[in-house]
Amino acid sequence: MTQKISKKKMLGESYTTNYLKIRRATILFSTVLFALYPYRITLNSIIHIPYDTIILSNYILLPIFLFVIFVCTYRRISIMKASLEIFFSCILLFVFIGISIVWSPKISYSFQKYTYIIFQLPVLVSFVTFVISNNRQNIRAFIFATLCGSYILMLALLWGSIFSNGIHTIINEGTYIGVNRLLGVGIVCSIFVIMDVKNNTLRILFGFFSLMNLFFMTQTGGRGPLIAVIISLIFSLVWNYNTGKVRDYLWYMITLFVSLIILVLNGGRTINRLLSLIHDPGRSAIIRIDMAIHSVNLFLERPLLGHGIGSFPTLYKSGTYMYPHNIFLEILVESGTIGIIFLSFFIYYVSITVIKYRNHNYRLAGLISSLIIYSLINASVSFDIPGNKVFFIYSAMVLALFGYDSSNGSV
Repeated sequence: MTQKISKKKMLGESYTTNYLKIRRATILFSTVLFALYPYRITLNSIIHIPYDTIILSNYILLPIFLFVIFVCTYRRISIMKASLEIFFSCILLFVFIGISIVWSPKISYSFQKYTYIIFQLPVLVSFVTFVISNNRQNIRAFIFATLCGSYILMLALLWGSIFSNGIHTIINEGTYIGVNRLLGVGIVCSIFVIMDVKNNTLRILFGFFSLMNLFFMTQTGGRGPLIAVIISLIFSLVWNYNTGKVRDYLWYMITLFVSLIILVLNGGRTINRLLSLIHDPGRSAIIRIDMAIHSVNLFLERPLLGHGIGSFPTLYKSGTYMYPHNIFLEILVESGTIGIIFLSFFIYYVSITVIKYRNHNYRLAGLISSLIIYSLINASVSFDIPGNKVFFIYSAMVLALFGYDSSNGSV
């Protein structure tokens, strides 16, 4: 009898161990998928997946994320008040923008945008809140997967420029901004990863890859991501200076800035487009200024509730452009004062959390802050709210600071 009980106990323990291993592997795998999810269209141009990206997103990846959220929260929801403030201020913003479909024009873009904001974005923010931010291993897997995605893209561009007919066999007018964004996020992550790596060979390797990312950023044509990277680099330099370990990566920062100066002098599509702003702004810059002025006037017409989700193309020059290429102007036009208040509360809670909990892990707080700054600058010059989902993803990552103590300074 005793042997039977002991055997059952051993079987139960073995089952539990196997279940925990499968659960851990599933969470890590989904975290890697999640890190690459915002850049799936860009990566699909170099690693072609024979499935429609919309079907893959809505019917495969999002259900996987929902399942993993359920696995992580089932019978074990524990969330701090500060986490609730960030999470619900973000969800309230999405809900209000979604509600505005009631008074928005009934066009396909409005319904498509409504679907993204009401269903896709809350799932992504929930995944960060309940899966990634609750575990250090998940955070590291997220950062590592993001770096890998950026470096794979860089290596594909390098291969194309050497062995093919140039990088423009991979990049086109519809993808160059997404390409530059992914290259830039790799540089931002590399700065803080280099601070953690003790092996000098790995430091040099990360530094070289970052320089190659920077080089291709100057060649592809996306001005916004390059400006965002430069500002993020300056911020990270100031942030890490306060750690007293600035010597550990000062050579890296100096190399990046010197390389940037050389690349500016050497030229490239992005550099040429940036320099042209001085003497000839070009059609793109002029249209953005015109959209900004028009957006302010549209806001003044309906300042409280806005014109409704997806209304911009019906109000600006007969649908020439779908959105004003600025997340703040977009919310002002479509959601009015109430929408911008919700967005302001979200940014406020995120900022306060970084300031309050930065000493729990100063370096991780710096990395998250740099990613937020990088994504917010990008959101201010291109794409609409669904296209700038990484801003909400990186912002929600501040919740990871709650799980650290000051005794461990590594990312």
